[in-house]
Amino acid sequence: MVTPSHLDRSFTTRKIGCACRITPGSEVKLIEIPFRPDATRGWTVPVPGDGEKRFGSREQALAFAVNLAKVQRTKAVDESYLCVEGADGQWRLFTADLLPVK
Repeated sequence: MVTPSHLDRSFTTRKIGCACRITPGSEVKLIEIPFRPDATRGWTVPVPGDGEKRFGSREQALAFAVNLAKVQRTKAVDESYLCVEGADGQWRLFTADLLPVK
């Protein structure tokens, strides 16, 4: 597990349920991957500046999100994280390398 310096577990983001606080001045992107498909029976991943991309499986959406987070990490973004919902309904935060964030 990693504990990035710009994340603080004392704050829970209401929208996604991942526990984190972003340090002022840092640019962090969170990419959500839900456990269940949306109403159209697919998964959608937002793409900055390019709308969103749809996938027929969660695995495809997660693979794309991992690659997107790695690309964003090499740009002006301080870090990108994946917020992944488990079968138990809990959202968990991961780095672009799929390491869990403490």
